Amino acid sequence: MSDNDDNKLPVTTAVTVAAPPSSSRAIGGAVRLVSAWAMLAAWCIILVRAVDWILYSCFHVPCDPSSIVLRCVYLTDAENAEKAALWTSILGCAVLQAAAAVLVLLVPSRRRRIRYGIAIVALAAAIVGHCLYATAVRLVLKADPGYLFYRIFCTVTICIFAVGDLFSFIKLLLGRAEQKEEDEEE
Repeated sequence: MSDNDDNKLPVTTAVTVAAPPSSSRAIGGAVRLVSAWAMLAAWCIILVRAVDWILYSCFHVPCDPSSIVLRCVYLTDAENAEKAALWTSILGCAVLQAAAAVLVLLVPSRRRRIRYGIAIVALAAAIVGHCLYATAVRLVLKADPGYLFYRIFCTVTICIFAVGDLFSFIKLLLGRAEQKEEDEEE
């Protein structure tokens, strides 16, 4: 090396980082709302079933035919089998909607169509689970029509589920329409 080479500065190349394309945005509000609703509804159903299992299977809390809250409902063997199948399906839908809700948040933001599709799966699983829940409630109320607390509590729950599902569905449709308008503007 000569003295002339020591005085020279090393050549550096300028690196420019391109901004992400406009299609790479944060998760849309509609998709985030549907994901949150699916997760909330799934955990509510799982929590109710867990409390039911803990009360009746672990602590063996006795039911009382004259009780307002923990009333005995006697089902036939066929109704018990139907109730067990319904609750297995309800919990399966709850797990599916919770998994889809989490997956929506884990998909990279540049995959908007995939996130939207997974949000539809989460909402569809929630709607199916809520319809199955209403069928299970009908089964118990058919066996004991005088169970007033259960009738009121479950009717309010079904109404909340229906309003949440409908609101999420409308928000998802409107969010998709806004997304298409933004894509056309670009």
